[in-house]
Formats: sequence, structure tokens, C-alpha cells
Amino acid sequence: MNTVLYGAWRVVLTAAHGVRLESVELHLRAQVLAQMRPFRHSALACPPLPGREAPVAAARREILAHRPVEFHAHCGYGKTTLLRYLASGTVWAPAAYVRVGAAPLDDVLQAVVDRLYSCSEPVKVTRAECEQIIRGCHALVVIDDVPPGSRIPNDLAVVLHGRGLVVGSTQPVLAGLGSSMRLPGLPADAAFDLYMRSLGRQLGESELADTQRLLAALDGQPLHIKQAAALVRAGDFTASRLAEEAATDPEALDRLSLSRLSDVKRRALTVLTLFAGALLPAALVSGIGDIAFVLQYLDQLHRDGVVEHPDDRFGIPVCKKESYRSQLLERIDFSAAVRGLADWLANPSGPHAAEALEAALGLLGFASERAEFAVVVRLVRLVEPVLFVMGRWKEWRHVLGQGIEAAQQVGDVSAEALFAHQKGTVAYCENRLQEARDLLERAVELRTRLGDQAGSALSRAHLELMRSGSDGRLPDSDGQSRHRGRSVKARAFLAAVATTAGAVAMVAAVKGMVVGPPPPTTSSVDTVTPGTAHPTDAHPTETESTEKRKTPSADSTPEALGFTDTPTGTRSDPNTLTLTSTGAAPLNVFKATLGGGEPQDFEIATDACSSKELAPGEECRIEVVFRPMTTGRREAVLTIPDNSPGRVRKVQLSGNGTGTTGTLPPDLNPEVTTDGTTLSITIQNLGRGAAGPSTTQVVFKDRITDEDIEPMNKPTVSVRGGGQTNWEVVVPPHCKSLALCTYHVKADVEDTVTEADEANNNVDGPPPESPAPRSSPSDTTGPGIP
Repeated sequence: MNTVLYGAWRVVLTAAHGVRLESVELHLRAQVLAQMRPFRHSALACPPLPGREAPVAAARREILAHRPVEFHAHCGYGKTTLLRYLASGTVWAPAAYVRVGAAPLDDVLQAVVDRLYSCSEPVKVTRAECEQIIRGCHALVVIDDVPPGSRIPNDLAVVLHGRGLVVGSTQPVLAGLGSSMRLPGLPADAAFDLYMRSLGRQLGESELADTQRLLAALDGQPLHIKQAAALVRAGDFTASRLAEEAATDPEALDRLSLSRLSDVKRRALTVLTLFAGALLPAALVSGIGDIAFVLQYLDQLHRDGVVEHPDDRFGIPVCKKESYRSQLLERIDFSAAVRGLADWLANPSGPHAAEALEAALGLLGFASERAEFAVVVRLVRLVEPVLFVMGRWKEWRHVLGQGIEAAQQVGDVSAEALFAHQKGTVAYCENRLQEARDLLERAVELRTRLGDQAGSALSRAHLELMRSGSDGRLPDSDGQSRHRGRSVKARAFLAAVATTAGAVAMVAAVKGMVVGPPPPTTSSVDTVTPGTAHPTDAHPTETESTEKRKTPSADSTPEALGFTDTPTGTRSDPNTLTLTSTGAAPLNVFKATLGGGEPQDFEIATDACSSKELAPGEECRIEVVFRPMTTGRREAVLTIPDNSPGRVRKVQLSGNGTGTTGTLPPDLNPEVTTDGTTLSITIQNLGRGAAGPSTTQVVFKDRITDEDIEPMNKPTVSVRGGGQTNWEVVVPPHCKSLALCTYHVKADVEDTVTEADEANNNVDGPPPESPAPRSSPSDTTGPGIP
């Protein structure tokens, strides 16, 4: 049995009907917390990271000085390797490494506590308790994959009083609370050594110059250096050819590396791509992909620079997810992936469940994007008990919400009832009473309709607790508490219901991939025979009748989108699909996606429907263009999921690619982000034709004198159609972190490229709507990150 102590409750996960609340004395929970013991962490004498001596030394200085420090870099620069090294105990012990991703702050805090402490019985600590524990243990906290704009690093810096924090992100996020460092590529000598180790042989005299040119084009990115060495080692490409490819588009190495993989390697990589960002043991990859001797193939993929291999785990960087998925999309088998995960997640408190959880959450997000609602339901059944046991309750609530929506889409009443009961119970524990009442009443209604008397009784018991009150103190989301009285009747009612709960394994049903009512239970309460009329079926209540009348529905026109013959390498005119809300209730439109046979040959040009709520009679439009890569008939499917009952809306797309190759002119578009000390510039080529050679320029202007400061030019570079190049410019000291200056960025300042659209190749900043910069603690005249 899986239990978690939370506030005044022992929350028990039953086998078939969800969680059950049992009252406990508060002093018992306090005793369990008092028995928490730290894991043994000791400082390690790790060998130095080749080529990373300078960043490690800088991090050590900041950590020992009790200042937060962050490293930001684009994908492929080795940021995660550096952060894992810092968290290994080589600089400070104890240390905890946590991937943030989309996790909320409360779950990140819980994960840090779990990395540092063990407990005799699972306890869900409140946010205030987490903060107190973390602050008192003087540990180094290392957080990685922090999304741009996240407040979590700043909140953690406050919790830690500014000490013991290392942050990894693609963009600066610390907002002036510590040192921010851009992680550069490997120095030239370290990059050359890595290339030679990966190549496994000596260079000929004629190869040296080409190799140096190749390494310069790769900008010291460790992942791409290993990829290039593997391609040269296999004899498929020369260093000279790869240097040309990398000069226009460094990401071309990803495509070239994947194109030469054997079938079994592609299958192993597809498994890792499904779970991008998670690190999986080889046995799990083998089970999901049905691959014998998988370890040797994963080792080869690691040597080829395609996958990461920290410790005994394998994975791909989360930033490579979209690039890999676009090339491996046709190989993704959701059913096989879920079957492979089921055994690992069968015991929510077992060691395998924690290893497989991140993989399952990644797959859940991908299935949601693809509107694979039946897969979403099965995955939520698997992962929600694990999230409950691990104390990641905010993520638990989010996943349950996904499950409820997906169950409604596929008509799985049993799953919707279970998820509503779970989400309603956790809402009650956290004092969101109206939400709890609505969800638990919905669970009772559905379970009664199914004839599930034991499940209905459990949900009613929790409603009765709400009506009668409870003894003990229930923690609020801020860690505070409120007191309620509790009647003898409620205690007796809960005890009676506890004896009626069935004991049928929920995970077994999930592994069987059965969508429908729960299996018969061994409860002593007689259940209604399936098919037998029930009072709520024969005589629906007024509320139920009203709900049925107020059902969302939608209509889309046209039924299919056909495109005129289009030369390869060009784009057609857009075709428009109109979606209209035709029901009596608002229509919630989810994310529109492309799938089917050749989704890469079509593009959603504009989307005014996704993530929108349409009132009855309101409409929205989606424009799709055809951009064939090869000749012949090309087909795809546009999927537009919404909350209306029935099948998910799918629109067929078709067109013919003709052999007359056309070209579209390039279209350079710069985008800028800044932390006040550095401009991170991305120049995208939105057209199809190659843009180059061209030069990008940055000019800073003094706000007071209106005089230009000496312009800075990016070295001449070519950008392929659809590609991009990146440039970072240090803000002049005179500008005081942009408090005294503005900037102007222009792509192709020398006008050497004939562009499709000259209007969008300029950008000025800081943007006027940005908030006023905050002062840095170390410099009262200079602002922090806006």
C-alpha cells in the first residue's frame, strides 16, 4: 500500500478507486519529519573537465563566496555536462541536481529535499517546510533546463539567501541576483583534442587545415565536434565538406548523423527522442523499443555524438527534441512505448518508477500535442500514482487535468471519474474547497452512473468530510494552517467506507490498455450489473439535462484543403480553414498540429484558433501553405482537437510537388534578448534561398547626447534558407546595462542580399514596454535583467 502523510491526513492510494483520506494526529507527522536523515554526501576529488577549467574555477569562486551563479548557452555547448560536474561534489557537498523544465516551484523544492534527505515514511512537506529544510542544510543546489523568463531561480536565490545556487539556461534568468556567464565553446586546443579522441586516428598533412576550418565553424560545441569526427571516421564525408555544411548551418550535422544510422540505431534513438530531456537506463530503452543488445547500440550512438551518456543513463538534450522528432516522426509507436513503461511504473513507490517517470511525462506531453487522447488517458493512469507518492502534487494536479480532458474526448467515463476523484481530493487537502466540491460531486455522479458503488462511496466519504469538518490543521499552499472541528459522525462514516473499498490492481488494467468501466471488485457492497437501469439514467436530474443541452460543438469548412501544383522549393498561396462554434456552450480549441503521411511538406502559416475559447457562433481561421520538398503527390492531416464530444476533427491536406525547382528569396529577421550586459542576437532566414554572404551590425546610441557609439559588425556569414545564426554582443560599459543607451540591430547592413522582405531585418531596443530595470546589489547605478 502506498501512503503519504500530508497535514492532518494519511493519504492512502487504494488499488482501484483512487486515494483515501485517513485522519492522523499532527504529532505523528512531526515525529516522522524529525526522523528525516540526510543522505551521505562527501566531497569528491574528480578529474578536471577538459577545456572547462575556467568556467569551473569561476563557479567555484562564486559558490565559495556564497553568490548565485548562472551559465547560459545555446544547445550543444556542454552546459548540462558542466552543471552535473559541479553537482558531483567536486566543489561543494552536499549538492543536489534538479532539472526544472515545466515543473512549478513547489515541485522543484520537493525534488531538492528528496535529493538531500530520506524519511521512514513518505511525507509531503509544505512549501514553507521545504524552504526551511533547504535553507538549513547549507547544500549546493544546481538547477538545469530553466526556461527563459522563469522566476524559479530568483525565488530559490531568496530561499537560499543568495548562496549555494547554480543555474543553467539558454538565456539569462537570474535578474541581477548573482553572476551571469555565457558558456563559450571549448577552447581551440581542447576542441582539437576532443576531435582527435573521437576520430581515433592521426590526421594526414592535407587534413589539418580543413580540420581547423571545421572546428572553427563548429564554435567549440562538444556535441557537434563528436558528430563531425564520427562522420569523417566512417568515411562518409571529408572535413572540408563538413566545414562547408557547418559554415552555413551547424545543425546540418544533426541531419547528416541521423541519415546514416542503421535501422536498429534509429529505433533506439526514436525511444530517446520520445522522452527528450530524460535520462533512461538501457534496460528501459530495450523494453520500449524491443531491441536486443541495446547497450552496444547506445554506446555507438554516444560515440557518434548523437546521444548523451552520463553515468549509466542515456538521453538526448531537450533542445534537440524538435530537430530529431521531425526526422524520426514516422517511427514513433505510442502503444509500444506505453507498454514498455507499464512494468516500470507498476509500483508507484518502487525504484523503477522514479527512473521511468520523467520519460513518461515527456511522452505524455508529446501525446497531448498530437491529440492522441486515448494514449493520454493510459499514460495519466500510469503516472498520476507515481507523482502522488513522490510528492510532486502541483504536477499531479496538472496531469489529472490533462487526464480529465482526454477522458472526455474519448468517452472514457471510468477514467474521468477516477481523475476527478483524485484531483478533488488533493484540492480538499490543499483547502481549495469549491474546486474540491465540484470535482468530487462529478466523481460521485459518474461512478453512480457506472454502478461503481465502492468508488462512489469513497468519493461521497470525502464530500462528507468537507460538510462535517475535520479535526487537525490543514496546511494552506503558503505553509500556514487553519483549524476546523470534526464530528463523530464523519469519523464513523470514513471508517465504514474504508472497509468497503475494493482491492483490484489499477495498474493491471492500465497495462491491458482497456478503456472503459473498472473491473468487478471484491467489495462486500453489491454492485449494479452492467446494463441494469439506474435511477440517474432513467430520470436525469435538471442539472444533467441542462448540461446536455449546453454542449459545445463545432463545424469546419472546407472539409479538406487541396493545393495547386507547386514547384519543389517554393511555397503555395495559403488555403484557409474556418472553424465555427455551433453549440450552446463555449468551444475550447486545443493546439492544432500537422501529422499523417508527409507533414513536413505543409506548414501552418497563421493560427488564430489554437488555445482559444470560441463563444457560440464565433469563428476562427487557420491558414496552411504547401511547400513540397520532393516531387509527386504529398498528403498530410491537420488535427484540431477541441472539447466538443465525438471524434477529433481531422482535415485532409493534399498537393502535388512538381519537378520545376523554384526558389524563394531569403528573408533575414533578427531577434534580440538581453540581460542588460549582453545582447543575444538570433538572425533567422525566414525565406528559402540562402542569404549570404551578409554582415549584421549593432549600433549603440547614447540616450543623452544622441550620439552613436562605434558600431560592431558580425563577421560575414551565410545563412541557409530556414536556418539561423547566433551572435552575442557585450554592451559597452558606458551604457550602464542599457540604462544610458539604446541599440539598433540590422541584418545585412551592406545590402548584399536581395531579400523577400526588407521591412523586418531591423530591430531596436530596449523595447518601450519593458519594465524599468532593477538595480543590481553590487552596482546601484546599473540595472539588472529587465
